[in-house]
Amino acid sequence: MMPARPAGHRDALATRAGILPCAASIRRTMRRKSRGSFRPAHHLQLDPEPIRRIPTEGNMPLIDLPPPLMPSPSLESGAAQRTPLSAGTPPSGRERVAAWSFMALSTLLFISLAPFARQPLPVVPAFIAVYQTAISMNDGLTALLLLGIGIHRGTPALVILASGYLFTALLAGAHLLSFPTLLQPYGLPGAGPQTTAWLYIFWHGGLPLWVLAYFRASDAVSTPGGIAAWRPLLTVLACVAACVLLATGGARFLPDIMDGQRHRETVRGLMILVCSLTLAAMVPAWTHRERDRLDLWLLTSLWAWLLDIALSALLNGGRFDLGFYAGRIYGLLSSFALLAALLFGALRTHVALIRSNREVELQRQEIADLYHHAPCGYHSLDPSGLVVAMNDTELRMLGYARDEVVGRLHIETLLSPASRQVFRRNFPQFTAVGVLNNLEVELVRKDGSLLPVLISANLVRGPHGEPRWSRSVVVDNRARKEADARLQSAREALEARVVERTRQLRQIASEATLAEETERRAIARDLHDDIGQLLHVAKIRLEALRRSGDADERARHCTQLDQALGEAGARIRSLTAQLSPPVLDQLGLVAALHWLAEEMERTYDLTVEVSDDGQPKPLPAPQALVMFRAVRELLINVSKHAQTQFALVDCSLEAGRLTLRVSDEGAGIGDINQALEGNRGFGLKSIRERLTYFSGAMHITAGPEHGTIIKLELPCEAAPAALETHR
Repeated sequence: MMPARPAGHRDALATRAGILPCAASIRRTMRRKSRGSFRPAHHLQLDPEPIRRIPTEGNMPLIDLPPPLMPSPSLESGAAQRTPLSAGTPPSGRERVAAWSFMALSTLLFISLAPFARQPLPVVPAFIAVYQTAISMNDGLTALLLLGIGIHRGTPALVILASGYLFTALLAGAHLLSFPTLLQPYGLPGAGPQTTAWLYIFWHGGLPLWVLAYFRASDAVSTPGGIAAWRPLLTVLACVAACVLLATGGARFLPDIMDGQRHRETVRGLMILVCSLTLAAMVPAWTHRERDRLDLWLLTSLWAWLLDIALSALLNGGRFDLGFYAGRIYGLLSSFALLAALLFGALRTHVALIRSNREVELQRQEIADLYHHAPCGYHSLDPSGLVVAMNDTELRMLGYARDEVVGRLHIETLLSPASRQVFRRNFPQFTAVGVLNNLEVELVRKDGSLLPVLISANLVRGPHGEPRWSRSVVVDNRARKEADARLQSAREALEARVVERTRQLRQIASEATLAEETERRAIARDLHDDIGQLLHVAKIRLEALRRSGDADERARHCTQLDQALGEAGARIRSLTAQLSPPVLDQLGLVAALHWLAEEMERTYDLTVEVSDDGQPKPLPAPQALVMFRAVRELLINVSKHAQTQFALVDCSLEAGRLTLRVSDEGAGIGDINQALEGNRGFGLKSIRERLTYFSGAMHITAGPEHGTIIKLELPCEAAPAALETHR
């Protein structure tokens, strides 16, 4: 059981955990920021460690929280791994200049000192103590740094190289303890006059062997966390112990290479072998120098190591001469070169990590701000449906505080009863499939009101495919619901209008049929009562003319016959003109209205005055015919119902619309609505419907005993093709 933590700590973890749902928005933001002044140096990825478990207050069980966004391994590699000694990283120009300058200066100094290598100098025992101590400390620190990096990265080659420097550090200490007359006559137990010299050979010959092993293992596969530190340590200790035992207890089996403080000739062969090993170790470092910083500085260190051996054991004559002291200074420089590079790299890494951590903290703050102030809600659920994270936007939407929801409420607590059933049906499928899109549910606010939302989510799984937590986006669905309601209302209203319009069209069709039938009856009545009677009279006159023998009587019958036929022809022309006046097609609507005024006075004894504003009225033929018939019907209504013998027709063009006003000073209309709903002939309702078809309108101003003014309006535009074909 984990120790209890304060609620604030739990909220902090939950807040960081809630960053997960907006990973896509984070990546887009990072890409946008990278183009501007803020340039993140690293990418973000999920912490690979298992989800964290923290206790809640009271009797609540442990809560599984998704891990926060953590710096990825690339973040560390961006700083810690890109050190001056990174494997596979080519050295910078400055590093090349520094390394080659060091080797060139050391070589020039070596050339100038080599002729004087056998020059005797005073014996300074303190120099040996300081030098050996410094060598042991430098190589020991180098070994610790390389060992730490190698174990951390799981690189066997670096562990081997660290073992080599640990080997030199320990043997340098043994060499110090065995140096004659420094601490004791021969230092180590069992040591003799040859022990120190042989330890020097083991010391300087062992390091090149470790370096060769390092390059041989450089192609091995890295295994992070798979290398134990005790194995190389035991190996080095065993090698050091073997060398010390051989140089002390086994000295009688080794040839003598020292004669007091002077070298014997046998030592030169051994030193040539050690120099050859050092040169052999420099070859792979030389071949890889263009692509690896570690190889460059290792090459520099081995070069100083080679000059150390040449001056202090090959060109000089023995101890305490110029070559002895100068060679050891080169040895000190050799141990310091790689250590300085490592320390400088560690310093650069530390500075880079400080900058990276500062940038990561800024990124985390920006991500947290983006997450908590996003325009939509975010929350995460554990596999049981417990809320483990929620952003500030969704908390504001629901009216809750964070500590009232996160780690305390199950998602069903926040759902309406109907939405709970939806959740129970979809949640098992979601945990199986891992994706949920636009699920409509209703959330219950703290005040009890309902909030319709759309939820989309995906599932985060563990390494074995088990559900870990969800990442859900919550979008306020009120506007869509309101829009759907308005759309449904508009659809219902449209359907009602279609039904009403269909009824009106059917009624118009029925009225048109009745009007057509009425017109036919009127035509039949006119033909029977007027033209038929005249033709019957003409027939009687012809019969009388056939029987008449007197010339005067025959002439009288011919005259009467001519009058009857002429009157019949006039009646036919009048009837034809009323049905479709030729003047309407030939001269236009205004001229047809003047002709209609004359016809109304001759036929119905109604005096009609027509006035016109004189403007051109380009009205297509179908509209002109509709207006003409409407005016004719209105004038007939005046003659029949208005109880007056005078009417006025005013024709004008107003704002691109033809306006006809038919007015009288007769009895007026008592009930306009009833008149509009009448079903007799081509009445007011039919006139209004036909005008509406052409985007026109009809306005009635009337009252009992105050006359009537009917205003007809029609736009001057092209007629519909369907009606044009039925002119």
